[in-house]
Amino acid sequence: MMTRILVFACLCIPYLLVAQHSGAKKLAKEKEKQFHAQLDSISRYQEEAVYRQHAPAFAGTGTNGETFDLTAAKGEIVFVNFWFTSCGPCIKEMPELESLRKKYQDQVRFVSLCLDQAPRIAQTLSWLAQQRHIQSFDWLILPESQPVARKYGVALYPTNLIIDPAGKVHTIGGSNLGYLERRLKKLIKAKG
Repeated sequence: MMTRILVFACLCIPYLLVAQHSGAKKLAKEKEKQFHAQLDSISRYQEEAVYRQHAPAFAGTGTNGETFDLTAAKGEIVFVNFWFTSCGPCIKEMPELESLRKKYQDQVRFVSLCLDQAPRIAQTLSWLAQQRHIQSFDWLILPESQPVARKYGVALYPTNLIIDPAGKVHTIGGSNLGYLERRLKKLIKAKG
């Protein structure tokens, strides 16, 4: 009798664990969907608060020596990323940001505004490449951008925003890059 119970337990417990694990996976996927829906609504709320406001002007020299002036970029779509080197979520989204840049680089200007100094940025990007977290992050990165972040009221990192060809803030979002890409596509289509 004891042998039967042991055999039954040995056969059923793994099955129950697998069933429980797959149920947990399904629940986790559903929770993730709900989370992204909430992020979409937060992004839309933030967007409405600053929708069509003129983007505060900024200019600077990137870590690669390239210069950028938002005023001179009028007529273009500009995707702006605010981040800092010790921000985990900022680092986590970098591979997706880079693939977004590669996909739309002919239609959109991509500018990254980092709070840190250039040597710290270079050190962080080098370390991330060594760890194979990112292969490249070929954005124009403007270092020491705290004053610009204050102009835009950035309080949470990462923050990404899209400036339309008229120079107005079109979309604001955090790490919800799917939502931002959908908005970017609409702007590109409207620009023609």
